Amino acid sequence: MTAINKLKCNKNKGFSLVEMIVVIAIMIVLLSMLVPYVVGYIEKAARMSAINTARVMVNGMEVSMIEHAQEGSIYLNKVYTSEYYDNGKALPCGFLTNYMLYYAQTNYNYDKSKHDYADFLIAKDILEAVRSGPKETKPALKFTKTDRPLGANCKEYCKDGGTGAIFAYAPAGGVYYAQVCTNGWLVTYEHGNYDAQKVKSDTAFASKSKLNEKK
Repeated sequence: MTAINKLKCNKNKGFSLVEMIVVIAIMIVLLSMLVPYVVGYIEKAARMSAINTARVMVNGMEVSMIEHAQEGSIYLNKVYTSEYYDNGKALPCGFLTNYMLYYAQTNYNYDKSKHDYADFLIAKDILEAVRSGPKETKPALKFTKTDRPLGANCKEYCKDGGTGAIFAYAPAGGVYYAQVCTNGWLVTYEHGNYDAQKVKSDTAFASKSKLNEKK
């Protein structure tokens, strides 16, 4: 057999079984190194998306509050307690949840004579802020109709992909406290700061010690 024929035979042999096993082993090692980075990047992106969504909602509410606070039409039915304000003194506040956002999102014909009609208008302004916000802050929010989120378990409250929300707002405008639970994350806003935690089996909304009925 000539040298040329031997070369052709060697080319037709392809990879041996040992060579294929070595290549596969190298690929497995590389993938095992890359997966944590990819998962971490995806989780970080999801966290930032949840925070940005909450930020747009809070900003939208504060803009809306400027108008309604001047009108004197807001309904102060809760008290908010935090060491950030007046040394823990209980402060009167308005209270808006996903319950009102659900009615605004479904274009419900809300009764204008109700004491909380201003909350309905504020909820519509919040939704408009989300719709007109940056592309990355426009997730498919589907607010749940379930009421009374205080102290509720987030997984149970936001099951079936629903979004839960709490907003405590000041009499003169501005947001004291907010929580938005969406896409597996609970974002908490207080005193200008945003924090997000991944929803676990025991993750819950703020308790009634934070926001209580006005006496």
